[in-house]
Amino acid sequence: MIDAIRQFFQRELVPERTGEHASPTEERHDRIGIAACALLLEIANADNVYTDAERTHLVATLRQEFAFEEGVIDKLIELATEERTASVDLFQFTHLLSEEYGDEDKTRLMESAWRIVYADGRVSQDEQYLVRKIANLLDVDPYTVHQTKIKVEQNQRNV
Repeated sequence: MIDAIRQFFQRELVPERTGEHASPTEERHDRIGIAACALLLEIANADNVYTDAERTHLVATLRQEFAFEEGVIDKLIELATEERTASVDLFQFTHLLSEEYGDEDKTRLMESAWRIVYADGRVSQDEQYLVRKIANLLDVDPYTVHQTKIKVEQNQRNV
């Protein structure tokens, strides 16, 4: 999955920004965005149902956290969706995020993950398992995972 997405960024996004090559900061930003998108998309599909509400939360996260434009987000999600049927090695994504993200970034990612899980009004065991597995690979402590889940649950009740 990551190769098709990476090629898209190199072909479409990087030349648009710089004329030829992205700066190391832009490349880092894009790599982190790709990894986060892939993980969040996997969570959204964990129960084998990808709803409009889950997509809305995914798009909002990509726009807010990474400042990707709508066309880039649509293409990124399209590529990730096409490729997700292949075996996904979560480690390649979580390893990058674990190296690049601090605790605050990881907590925001966990909140985004739980928002996607709760977006369709159903919380499956597969979704919960996947969020916890990703949290473990990111070395997010269980207390933080639980607290972010409670925060999102409470926000969902107040909506």
